[in-house]
Amino acid sequence: MTTPETRNQLTHAAINTDLVRTYLREIDRVPLLSAEQELMYSRQVQQMMVLTQAKTALAQTLEREPTVKEWAHKVNLAESDLSSILVMGQQAKQRMIEANCAWRCPLLRSTRSATWSF
Repeated sequence: MTTPETRNQLTHAAINTDLVRTYLREIDRVPLLSAEQELMYSRQVQQMMVLTQAKTALAQTLEREPTVKEWAHKVNLAESDLSSILVMGQQAKQRMIEANCAWRCPLLRSTRSATWSF
């Protein structure tokens, strides 16, 4: 006879197994990046990081958060260009993270614990 605690543990284990299985299915749909894509995305992330560091330095100088206008002026960009570079950098970062996870999935599957039920 199972106790409520045992049933609860089994339920959590089943949920965790379903979540991992769902994650592995979803990440399989993410294409790996070509060398050119990796370079392009890494440059976009690097540009975003440089702008973010400039914002941090400006905030320290001003002793407050700078406005977008002040930030754009500091980095010699139009506000719209600053926004575009930041958005592209975030998207590039996300694509690189997803592709990295997709690349690692076959490794995860080949080394998974014998206790996993999928």
